[in-house]
Amino acid sequence: MTTAAALQCLRDNDFLVVLPEHMTRAATQQSGLLTRPLPFPIAPIPVIMAWHQRYTGDPAHTWLRTQTRATVTDLCADPTR
Repeated sequence: MTTAAALQCLRDNDFLVVLPEHMTRAATQQSGLLTRPLPFPIAPIPVIMAWHQRYTGDPAHTWLRTQTRATVTDLCADPTR
């Protein structure tokens, strides 16, 4: 299930979902959903990229993976964004 689909389900049901606040801030504000911090610490969740092996040496794909990695690293390092 995608983040958007999870938030849509929450609007019409009494469900609970755990999502990174910095990734859902705008959507929860627009929908009027309530957010609460978890009452316990959780371990970091790994982010994994996968691609077909034929693209491993492709310069354009290598550039895209590098840009994606840098962007995700930046977003995860600064949760206020």
